[in-house]
Amino acid sequence: MAGVVGVSLGDLRQRQRERRMRRITAATAAAALVMGGIGVSVTGLWLRARSAERAAHEESATVTMRMASDTIASGDRIRGLLYAKEAWKKADPGSPSYDALRTKYYENLAEGAVYPPMTVLSKIDTGALGDKAGMLVVPGSGDLFLTAGEGARVTMWNASTGRRVKTIDVAEKPLYLEKTDSHGGFLVMTKDGKASVFDAGGKRLSHFKVKLGASSSMRASVVRGRLYLPYKDGGNVHIAAYDINKGTALFDKEFPGFESYDVQSDGKEFAVSYEEGGAFRYDSTGNEKEAVVSREEDAAHRAEERKRSPNVNGMVSYAFGAKKLLYYSATHLYRVDTGTGERLIRHKDSFPTRVTSLSLSEDGRWAYLIGGGSSLSSNRIDLSDEYARSVSLLLPNQTRGKREGQIEDGVLLSAQSLFIGVNSDNSLAAWDPRSNGVLSIRAIGKTDDLGAQIVQVRMTKDASRLLSLGQDGTVSVVDVRGTDRSYEGNSQLLARSNDRRQIYAYDGVTGFVHEAGTKKGSPAAPPYSLSRVAVSNGGKVAWVSRENADRLIVSHGRKALYSPEEKVGTEYTGDRPLVVFGRRDDVVYVTAKGKVVRYDASGKRETYLDFGGEVLSLRASADGSLLAVTRSNQPANAEASWQVFKVDGGRPVAMGSGEMLSVVGSAGKLESTLSVGGGRIVRRDSRGEELSNVALPSGARSDGEVLFEGSEDGTEVVVPSSESSYFVIDAQTGKVLRRISTDARYPKAFISGRYIVYSVLGTDLRDGFKETQMRSLAQLEKTADKVLGGRRLSEEDKEEIR
Repeated sequence: MAGVVGVSLGDLRQRQRERRMRRITAATAAAALVMGGIGVSVTGLWLRARSAERAAHEESATVTMRMASDTIASGDRIRGLLYAKEAWKKADPGSPSYDALRTKYYENLAEGAVYPPMTVLSKIDTGALGDKAGMLVVPGSGDLFLTAGEGARVTMWNASTGRRVKTIDVAEKPLYLEKTDSHGGFLVMTKDGKASVFDAGGKRLSHFKVKLGASSSMRASVVRGRLYLPYKDGGNVHIAAYDINKGTALFDKEFPGFESYDVQSDGKEFAVSYEEGGAFRYDSTGNEKEAVVSREEDAAHRAEERKRSPNVNGMVSYAFGAKKLLYYSATHLYRVDTGTGERLIRHKDSFPTRVTSLSLSEDGRWAYLIGGGSSLSSNRIDLSDEYARSVSLLLPNQTRGKREGQIEDGVLLSAQSLFIGVNSDNSLAAWDPRSNGVLSIRAIGKTDDLGAQIVQVRMTKDASRLLSLGQDGTVSVVDVRGTDRSYEGNSQLLARSNDRRQIYAYDGVTGFVHEAGTKKGSPAAPPYSLSRVAVSNGGKVAWVSRENADRLIVSHGRKALYSPEEKVGTEYTGDRPLVVFGRRDDVVYVTAKGKVVRYDASGKRETYLDFGGEVLSLRASADGSLLAVTRSNQPANAEASWQVFKVDGGRPVAMGSGEMLSVVGSAGKLESTLSVGGGRIVRRDSRGEELSNVALPSGARSDGEVLFEGSEDGTEVVVPSSESSYFVIDAQTGKVLRRISTDARYPKAFISGRYIVYSVLGTDLRDGFKETQMRSLAQLEKTADKVLGGRRLSEEDKEEIR
């Protein structure tokens, strides 16, 4: 083996391939000597062998890419992305299947690397190594996490690769495992009362004895080099504190009537509440500092509340990153600034009398309470801010057609102002309370059922990932924020503005104007005719009402601006636009008599040349200065034709066959056009010369009922396919850039810059819409690399797919 020292496995495999080719060449040469009379040359046989190898290579790439698609569809995004990258390495630009493979690679990156918040990236079976995890710790913001199980050891894992990094012998089975403040360090406590502190490399730093007493199930805290350890002795609760670096005891104090406790994030004080009422702050030596509320005052409040409910308790909680303490008892909320001693009290009858979880946001502003004792309070969060305003919020329904399960007791976590709940359907849900002074909470997302019952949830320091430990020892790695920055609306998609920046939708009750690429939106008038509606670049809406179905109304918000004189047609029920806006408030539409006219608020009227046939659609340039009218030609069933006019004055500037999709130009000056007809996509310059003329790709629907939409620059087309999906097509090459799956009943899609807005099936079988960014292949590669986090396929996986 001396000859391969320092040679990588990849080099070895390359040498093996070269040796294989030399054997093929030698075999073909021998065959040529035998078959010399046949006239087959050595070169010819070598070329045949080479061709066969290329074909096998191409087939391997295709099969591996198919495996990637199936694996991503199964929910294993990490492995699926790795398969896709492995297949792409094998892609040969000279092979006939290269374009199809590239499209599939693009799709796999989009499906695997672009996903919503609270998506499970991978599942790690800790029991496969014979030590099923029962405890889980995330020491920092990186990819490492620790587990402890049945054995006398702690295992370090890499969350990105799913592989074990190292195993650390801790002599006995751990009873308690927690991170320390040192970088990646951790503390282990065993059932015989021995505590040990290790650094990130597994080196033991200190070892000392602790008191566990009769109960070892109470929550311990490791904060800033101190271990706070509650335990029972003789029926009463003690709290002992230790310097974990020196291994010395700081104090051991009895707290008769103990109810709950918490430790401030700097470790310099802790607070205790009592079963009969009262809460007090203590310093790090165990001496009392100050009462949050006296025993007598609190006991009186509890006695009053017990008249209407026997479920009355109290609980203390410190903010994660601020010097704020929260105490809740009998519908009274006490917030204390531990730096100044200032106390704020809030009493509200609608608060629950009993709480099972109490949290204070990192900045100390937001208090969250989860009540116990009734199904109503169990799926409700009570929120109060630092100004004592408050509101009760039912948890949002995260699954279509199914009510959310109740939050289990005591599982609300907080860090970076992020709140995580474990639901009774064994899923995780996340909420973000940061709202710039507005008292509200935003749902981030929800996972699916994670499998075995969740026993522990941990969060990385930067709150980017959650790690959930199941009862079966499986660790689920969840991306909290996700990579998909899509916007979703629960309204039916109807129209887009000329510049494609304003999207108009309708929820069955009212209209809604959404600014593409943002989370901005505003209410608008509800349309009666879903085909006679338009939205301007400034957010104005043209529509017809139920009361006057033949009259067009132009409004902004809910205020009507004007109504043109001529009646609109009411026969057409398709999706193609028969109303568009010009450059200002002026609106262009098809009248009941089939004429195309323009009106503005002053009553100005323009009529555009009628060259025969029924009007199929109206399209305008991004600034509204150019108008394209597509008509059905005579005789019936002949191909459609279009004509472009200047909106001001009505002078015709261009004409052609097919249906117009995009008019590119500004200030009345035409630059290019994009049309579709006869199964082909055609781009022309301002003189009518063809820039490109390509066939529609296989699978794209081309029947007359399908609504094609072009981009504002005329380089892309989006169209529903025959496979319940959308095709985004490069108008210059005819290649499919992206496929987007949909289950919408009435598919419709618009392109807005680098965003595509398309219909999806929403709640209660009503169509909604989704807006998502169309990333380039380079952007998708970058996103996929970030998701993979350096993970690579194992050699066993590579052998399996060769």
